Amino acid sequence: MNLHCCELPFLPFDFASDADHRGQNLSTYEDQTDVLYKNPLSYLYRFFPEKVDLLFPPSPKPFTLPGSAPTAVETWDHRWPSHLIFFGALLEHDGVETLLKRKGYREAWAARGSWEEDWRRRGGVKVWKWRP
Repeated sequence: MNLHCCELPFLPFDFASDADHRGQNLSTYEDQTDVLYKNPLSYLYRFFPEKVDLLFPPSPKPFTLPGSAPTAVETWDHRWPSHLIFFGALLEHDGVETLLKRKGYREAWAARGSWEEDWRRRGGVKVWKWRP
């Protein structure tokens, strides 16, 4: 199974100065979720290959290592998995549902929740599976 996670790329933090010893700053920090939701379609085109590899190999560089330079975002490199798990809000962005369907993904399971206070978590949990 290939899982995607977002590790905080911070080393020991100095809360008095808003920066750790490498100069990272919380006021400008963006995790992968922030980058994804800024422009989901662009993220999918930029960090995923054009074609789905039916062997569904693991992604070579799915996240930024903790403590990495902020420019490490440029090195993310994902592969299309057999299953996608996401919140329904992602499908509200222009072109995302169309792209996923064009790649061969279809909804396999969905559930609604009542804890969707973050706009990015609205629309329930979706599981989409690649199907030929």
